[in-house]
Amino acid sequence: DNLGLLVTINGAGVALGNLPAGMYTTRFGPRSAIQCSSWMFFVAALLTASADSFEEYRFYAYLLAFLLTGLADSFGVLGRQVFMGCTTRGSLTNYASSTQGGVARVAATVAPVLGGAMAQHFGTISVYALQSLMAVACVVAAGMLMPRVHSAQDLAGKLPSQTKSPKVLPSQAYEVSYIAVLRKHWGLLARAVVFVAGAFFVRRARELIFALEGHARSMSQGAVGTLAAVSSSVDFCLFPAAGWLMSEFGKTRVGGVFFFLMTCSFLVLQSRTSGDIWIFAILSGISNGISSGLALSFGAQLAPPECRSHFLAIFRLLARCGDPSASELIGVVSSTGSLALAELLVAMVSLAVAFFGMLFVPEPGANSKHVAGKESSNTPQRSCWHLIGASRHSYTAPTEQQLGEGETDRIPSNTASNTVSDIGVGATKIGAGSTEASTPNDDGGKRNPDERTLRFHT
Repeated sequence: DNLGLLVTINGAGVALGNLPAGMYTTRFGPRSAIQCSSWMFFVAALLTASADSFEEYRFYAYLLAFLLTGLADSFGVLGRQVFMGCTTRGSLTNYASSTQGGVARVAATVAPVLGGAMAQHFGTISVYALQSLMAVACVVAAGMLMPRVHSAQDLAGKLPSQTKSPKVLPSQAYEVSYIAVLRKHWGLLARAVVFVAGAFFVRRARELIFALEGHARSMSQGAVGTLAAVSSSVDFCLFPAAGWLMSEFGKTRVGGVFFFLMTCSFLVLQSRTSGDIWIFAILSGISNGISSGLALSFGAQLAPPECRSHFLAIFRLLARCGDPSASELIGVVSSTGSLALAELLVAMVSLAVAFFGMLFVPEPGANSKHVAGKESSNTPQRSCWHLIGASRHSYTAPTEQQLGEGETDRIPSNTASNTVSDIGVGATKIGAGSTEASTPNDDGGKRNPDERTLRFHT
């Protein structure tokens, strides 16, 4: 009972910790959030190592340590995601995210082996001592290697209030609330959360199936471990390709392929043959590998700069609901019905999310090589559904006469790429169509009214 409570407290810290993490990152920046996460891990390691000395309060020491570990996870991941959103664009974000996914896979494999060996030879206290030293090293490394950035700045280091975009008010970069973010971006959040929560749901179901299928088939623990190791090896080998695939084909398309392959892998288990479990292991490993860093990159490029930390906090809080949902669904259905029925339901959910993502979820940013040679902005591009039946969309920037005196600074900047970025279209060629944008004149950036029109053809 106590162990279950500790795990629950840790999960609550991971989920609910996103809300204070979002406010903290907005106030102090992503570098400080990562350092705060490391200090939490440091304190949690010390509490766990010295819990026996608290005697009758030992359980409360463990409780606090598990809570701090969950909070540290939220602060650290949110800080990294915000930092990538502030400092990277396009393919660089994708490669950075997939690399982080690969590093996490290495850590998840090496840490238990290393910790077990150290505990056996030097005692359990040595493991917590190593964790404490690594946490301090992370604080020092972040302070020395990471620049201090604001959570709402762009690549040039400017805040939304310092740009000439007519969409952002000067106070929006600082006076942000979760209610305001939900009201303004609820549609985008809802679609993105369904897509990413579906990915967490399917991945958790994949992890559970190894043990459940092994038990149902009376496989030995060694055989189940070998099966999981083969799948994890395939998964790890493909993480370098994930960044390239997201850069070349887009995150929603890679996500669609991920869900489709996962659907196929779960459907294979319906055959109940001797080799289907191995096909499931390899196919699901391929699927998980090509989507390494998908959720991290997706959120980093999707979040609006003026409320990046708060947006990502809500996004992560809701998307993480996919993890416990998979456990509950498989547990209830397999106990009341059968394991095969639970696997079939997971496959159907995966297929439904694949179609939902391809039709309704916008692509975060644009493929950088399609944007006039420049890296893309954080503005989400149109989903496939928005392109169906579209013929022409136009946007005309306001003239100085329309803005009135003293408001000319709200005219979009005099570069075609910035104007395109402001309206969320992007200079992307589709088929035989093209995007036409006027070029600046030599009169200080002012243009004629007919030169302010930008059209998007499909």
